[in-house]
Amino acid sequence: MLRIISSFVGLLISVLPGHAEDDVNIIDIVQTDRLLQDGAVFIDNRLEQKFFLGHIKGAVNLPFFVENDPGNKMTRENLFKAIGDKETVVFYCTGNQRAYHALKQAKQWGVSAEMYWYKNGFEEWKMLKKKIVD
Repeated sequence: MLRIISSFVGLLISVLPGHAEDDVNIIDIVQTDRLLQDGAVFIDNRLEQKFFLGHIKGAVNLPFFVENDPGNKMTRENLFKAIGDKETVVFYCTGNQRAYHALKQAKQWGVSAEMYWYKNGFEEWKMLKKKIVD
């Protein structure tokens, strides 16, 4: 019984908004929407085909696979160009790990903006019918 309670508490803590995982700031849909309204840069790390089927309004599509993959559109140069002088960046994908790894890469490249990972990603955004561009 104690193991079940401990597991549940651990799971609950891991999904709370703002929880840091490996020094990555995780945000929920409410925080994501607020950052969108505040003018944060949104980086969509999904494949172009998925991006063109729908994305968070204003997002920049910079697909990312793994570090040094030749198919990455999220290069250091492209990322810095997309961010410009903005102070806040949100990375998202379908709700898997692609955006997490992209954010970690951005940290290695020295991005100084405040960075967040919308962990539940576009699938949640779409499901809740937020501001989607068709």
